Amino acid sequence: MSAASSPLERELRRMEVIARREQLRLVGRVAPRVAERRRWADAPRRQSPATAAR
Repeated sequence: MSAASSPLERELRRMEVIARREQLRLVGRVAPRVAERRRWADAPRRQSPATAAR
C-alpha cells in the first residue's frame, strides 16, 4: 500500500510540503531582522509591541 493512495492525498501532501517550505523561507528571511531588532532593543527609541512581535 502506497503512502499516498489517492491523487487527492498526493495533492494534499504536496501542498503541505510547499507550505512548509514557504514557512521556512519566511522564517529565514525574518530571523536576521529580529536579531537586528534585539540588538537595538536597548536603544532610546522603543518599538511598539506590534512591531516587536513581528
